Amino acid sequence: MKNFKKFLPYLILLVVCFALPFLFTSRSWIQLFVTIVINIIGAVSLRTIMLSGNMSFAHGAFMGVGAYTAGILALKVGLPIFITIPIGAVAATIIGLITGWPFARLKSIYFCMGTMFMGQAIILLISTLDIAGGAIGLTGLPSTGKALEPIADALSLSKPQVSYLFILLVAIFSLAVMFRFEHSRIGTTLRALSQSEDVAASIGVNPTFYRLLAVGVGCFFAGLAGACSAHYSGNLSPNTYTMNLTLWLIMYMMVGGTGTFLGPVIGAIVVSTIQNIANLLVGLSGTSSSAAFTSFATWVGNSAAYTPFLTALLLLLVAYLLPKGLVGIPSTIRDARAKRQEKKEIAEMMKGGSK
Repeated sequence: MKNFKKFLPYLILLVVCFALPFLFTSRSWIQLFVTIVINIIGAVSLRTIMLSGNMSFAHGAFMGVGAYTAGILALKVGLPIFITIPIGAVAATIIGLITGWPFARLKSIYFCMGTMFMGQAIILLISTLDIAGGAIGLTGLPSTGKALEPIADALSLSKPQVSYLFILLVAIFSLAVMFRFEHSRIGTTLRALSQSEDVAASIGVNPTFYRLLAVGVGCFFAGLAGACSAHYSGNLSPNTYTMNLTLWLIMYMMVGGTGTFLGPVIGAIVVSTIQNIANLLVGLSGTSSSAAFTSFATWVGNSAAYTPFLTALLLLLVAYLLPKGLVGIPSTIRDARAKRQEKKEIAEMMKGGSK
């Protein structure tokens, strides 16, 4: 019963995710759902690296490595997406291990600085490669919708719906593996390493090996998310995978809560929705017959430039009011009730003693 309660939030979230494309069938909604799912993979994979006590600022670049590897193999070589997507993930892992090895001995701010410059260097290198389209990027990539068209016809679903379900299955696999990794003996070792490297080393833990292992796992799923995103959108640009993407992934973790596995998932859902609400409303306004809704959507679209300020405000509110993130709201409410009950009992005891 205890384990059921532990996994109940994940089961509810899973049922909702599978039901969404059947409840909201327009392309605008599906686009939002795909974006959220990919951001979830990216945020949780970044948290996997953070288990060792270090924060990588190159995570967006590794999503770009996976995306460009998959895109080049599909566009130039003609490989199907079922091959290019896993190869993109493996490529991101290899590049992550090679470039991360020099920084594996660094800690805290020094590791952050090293990965920051490394991520920028990777994206600049990609933007100079002719095979990657240079600074313009690549267009016309084979889409998941086209590849899954026979399945869509067999299930009587639209191509965006089937594409979303395919990426959702990839996300479920990714989250299941990362959840098991975090709650394994390796995950326990990584958390011990983040608490005290000297104590962990004194009992035979190799800090460099375990930090590289966390980087490898995190980069694999970052590359997987990037490859899925590339094949869904059909277009690639190096500007998509700059440090800005990494900063958004960090915000997903901070807003949702870094203390639990569910935190980045909740954070990615909430912040990604805020990020894309303007595009969603503008897309829906084209199919709406309501003049009021169209006017409202136009106003929101014109105000889209203020979205970063809204997300920054959300981050500040969470930082000051909810140190555990959005996922910590139930425990915060329970703690507040417990304190109120404790004060009430103390007041009654003092009242009874005075009599």
